[in-house]
Amino acid sequence: MFPPPFVLLFWVCFAAAAYYALRMGILDRRMQAFRQPSASRSSFVFVPLRWQEDLYTAEGRPLVAQSWRAFRRMLGLWALAAVFGLLGY
Repeated sequence: MFPPPFVLLFWVCFAAAAYYALRMGILDRRMQAFRQPSASRSSFVFVPLRWQEDLYTAEGRPLVAQSWRAFRRMLGLWALAAVFGLLGY
């Protein structure tokens, strides 16, 4: 027997949010190769705060935008998964 639709949607949203969390980590690792030489080391300590375009060279700036996009999608999908989880369980 199939699970109820809200439970299935919960797991689909949860899996998609996990995908975007992994993508965010991969993009963050790739961005570190494009650091500005003049930026201080303390600017890169806390992950979301180091996603600022002025901390990276021109080649790394598109990765910053992609990271923020993945972050927003991850949060949105987690919120949606929470709603589906409340409705399904």
